Amino acid sequence: MRRPVFSPDETKIFYAWQHYWNGSNAIYAFNLDGSGVTRILEACDYSTGSVIKPISIDVTGDGLLVFSVCERMYDFQGEYYKTYVWKYNLTSGEKSLVMQLEASNWQEIGATLITSLRVSPSNDKIAFTTCKSVYIVNLDGTGLVNVANASKGNILTYVDWTFNGTMLTYSEFTGEIREWSLDVRDIVNIFAVNLDGSGKHTILDERYGLPKGCKLI
Repeated sequence: MRRPVFSPDETKIFYAWQHYWNGSNAIYAFNLDGSGVTRILEACDYSTGSVIKPISIDVTGDGLLVFSVCERMYDFQGEYYKTYVWKYNLTSGEKSLVMQLEASNWQEIGATLITSLRVSPSNDKIAFTTCKSVYIVNLDGTGLVNVANASKGNILTYVDWTFNGTMLTYSEFTGEIREWSLDVRDIVNIFAVNLDGSGKHTILDERYGLPKGCKLI
């Protein structure tokens, strides 16, 4: 579920790298030719718990790195999960919380584990998918809207905005949540939907992997 995330000037690519052997979950940048690998920041305070894959990232046009991370933690009542969305100013180094989602047990994590996110063309909103739903939220954390939901037993990911920012596209897969990450299998469909949740329609034929309306000849 990874895709290239480019800097505003399109000279660097950002990516999240999760190191199981040392517990680090850092975000890096490198030049387009693969040189100059630079560690930007640690995605979370990994001393508080373990990280559930994936870490989703994007960059705004004015230089804010936006990313989500889900932590598995423990207290006297047992394990619980927190998913955070952060924004990080690439110039000043200032990090601030956009929003957080919580699950009290493993059975609830599908509703809160973010599988993909994308900043709007206007740089003021974030679209994101959890395993079970598509949401939009303002970059300041206000105005959370549930746009669409997955079919029973399926997982959502690969959210994106249309060029003019008036619709979203996203993919639905068969699969399940494992203890440390997602087990994503076959694609079911790719959908488009208006920002208010109306007009949802299929844009990919699940049988042949063709745009809806196309036929094999």
